[in-house]
Amino acid sequence: ADEMTGLLLAGHETSSNTATWALHLLATHPREQEQVRAEVAALDLRRASLADLYKCSLLQGVMFEALRLRPTVPLVPRLAPSRATIHGYSVAKGTRIVQNKIAICEDASLFPEPARFDPSRFGRGEYGAHGATIVAFGVGPRLCVGYRLAE
Repeated sequence: ADEMTGLLLAGHETSSNTATWALHLLATHPREQEQVRAEVAALDLRRASLADLYKCSLLQGVMFEALRLRPTVPLVPRLAPSRATIHGYSVAKGTRIVQNKIAICEDASLFPEPARFDPSRFGRGEYGAHGATIVAFGVGPRLCVGYRLAE
């Protein structure tokens, strides 16, 4: 029961923070706001399903841009499970390493014009399914347990 309560509270907080940033970004970018409004207006909201929302690539892009520009979990600490070499650096088993999502999301080699709010960049499919490049939900066995709640 404690784990479920933690999941719901943590998932609610991160999801609401992302939604808040997404709304702020739309409010401060009227052109993109109008494009998202038109995309959603094309749906029959009385009969729209989750599958229909998934077809709204710009709306999804807004959420991934919010996660990219304002990651809710910016630093992810881990222990190296085995000896490895990362970008030429030797890392011993058990070494504490930290994934810095802000550095990843502001890397111009990954995201041209990284400071620019561009929700269409995710709609084009350049960054993998569910924003894989920004590692918004983690990967593999460490995938965020609240991933489906956030989705």
